Amino acid sequence: MRTRIVYTGLCITHIMLATNGLLPFLLSSILAIAAAVGTWKFVKLDQSIWIQLLIIVVYLINGPKIENIVLLIGGALLFIYSTTMQKRLIIRTLNPDMNKQLHQFNETFQMVRKERHDYLKHVAAIQYLLEKEQFKEAKSYMANLLNRYEETNLSIKGEHGAIASVLHTHYKEARSENMAINYQLDVPISQLPIESADLVELVGNILENAIFACREWQCERGEQGFVELSLQKRSGLFLLTCKNSTLPLEREVADQLFVTSGISTKEHHTGLGTAIIQEIVHNHKGFLDFNTEKNTFVITCKIPSVV
Repeated sequence: MRTRIVYTGLCITHIMLATNGLLPFLLSSILAIAAAVGTWKFVKLDQSIWIQLLIIVVYLINGPKIENIVLLIGGALLFIYSTTMQKRLIIRTLNPDMNKQLHQFNETFQMVRKERHDYLKHVAAIQYLLEKEQFKEAKSYMANLLNRYEETNLSIKGEHGAIASVLHTHYKEARSENMAINYQLDVPISQLPIESADLVELVGNILENAIFACREWQCERGEQGFVELSLQKRSGLFLLTCKNSTLPLEREVADQLFVTSGISTKEHHTGLGTAIIQEIVHNHKGFLDFNTEKNTFVITCKIPSVV
């Protein structure tokens, strides 16, 4: 918000000074305000702001002159150039994460295709066992098959592709490390009023942190840990809750975990994941609660159903 206010002030100042003496004051004011309000969503400020301030100083030195229009055009082009370069930098920075998410999506899609392809084979196998009156074997075969499908069903039931891939990937990761993981989703996570990219980051970071803490707990205690992700809708609020096994947290770390950027329970880690969770929840007018009780860490994201 601060950068938007700064940009609006710069834009209005630019136009007012550049058109000073060339256009009536009222017309110049309307033009300046309209330009600032119409473009502030698309412009990002960087170190070029100092050049913009220098141009404003030149306006004051020049006084009312037609040459100021050239400076105004130069300032506008500088805004466009700096914004474009920042967007390219962001794309390059996010590209590895995008590739990772695409890999997860493709993996989930291929898994669903394989299960669909093998469906008739399993039906034929069960039919054969029943025809041979091998009911015990048929029951055991069906139980094993249901267990395999349960893993997929928990991840993709009612979910959009990107969210399903995140849920499935972390489910497989937890099960591969012998964690007890469960999704209790009264409504699909995809129904949260959050953009798909933000939702992937929110759920992905919550589960990543939970699995990491659970892994540490298992290594320390030598027992099976658990991760449970749930989503409920209550009185106009979505309640996204994650519970997991955890080792005791130091009080100063727990108090600042989702408050101060850079705070993390992971050694040699930036703590960026918790900052991302907090930012996404805050940007969608939500609230974040967390607490540790005994050996369990609980985080709850309260998101209004209408943002």
